Amino acid sequence: MEAGESFQDAVIRELAEETGLIALTRDVELLGTLVDHVEGVLRITVGALVHAWQGHLTTQPDESAGDWTWHPLHQLPDGVFVCSAQILTASRPDLRIDHPPAHFAVFAPAK
Repeated sequence: MEAGESFQDAVIRELAEETGLIALTRDVELLGTLVDHVEGVLRITVGALVHAWQGHLTTQPDESAGDWTWHPLHQLPDGVFVCSAQILTASRPDLRIDHPPAHFAVFAPAK
C-alpha cells in the first residue's frame, strides 16, 4: 500500500502493475486480514476478490511476479504462493491446499 491509499485502490493498482489487468473499485471485494509469521517477520496480508476486469493477462517487464497462468480452483498446481494459499483456504475452506497456519479475520460485508 502507498500512503493515503485505500485497500481497494491498492488492489486495483497492484493488479494493473503486476498483470496488466484493469479493475474498478465496485468490482473489488475485500475478504479479510491474514496474519502470519515468516522467518521471524510478522506479515499482514489483505485478501481480495476481483469479480470483473478488462484487458489481457501479461507479465509486466518491471515486476518480479514471474509468469502468470490461470488455473481452476479445483486444479491449482503445487507450490501456490503461501499468502495466496492462506487467503484461498480462509475464504474457501473446501479447497485442500497445504500451507503454514495463519490467523484470518473476515471483514464485515459492505452495506
